[in-house]
Amino acid sequence: MKEFLNILLYFGVGFLEMFLATQRTYWISKGRSSAAALLVFFENFIALFVIYQIANNLYGHWPIFVAYAIGNSLGTFLNLEGNKGFPPRLRLFKAKRATSKAKLAAEASSLQPASI
Repeated sequence: MKEFLNILLYFGVGFLEMFLATQRTYWISKGRSSAAALLVFFENFIALFVIYQIANNLYGHWPIFVAYAIGNSLGTFLNLEGNKGFPPRLRLFKAKRATSKAKLAAEASSLQPASI
């Protein structure tokens, strides 16, 4: 029973770690550096916990490590692909609306220069 609970724990930790890592990458691509930095802070705690546990319990715990790897894969998959299949009300992360600067830039790019 203890082994099964460890498998579930590592699956959850792996899922959470990769979900956060994928979200961090997404936020970096959108220019949300403060949010990405906060996620990195929490990711480091998770990664150090996992590295410590693996270093101390390497022998005979392969099912736990496989569960962790499956959690990593599923966390990444759901973060990247999960929003595509949900209706707009149920999406995990909603797209930000265009800011006024973005609107002004779009309008400015559509203007034609005056001929002299």
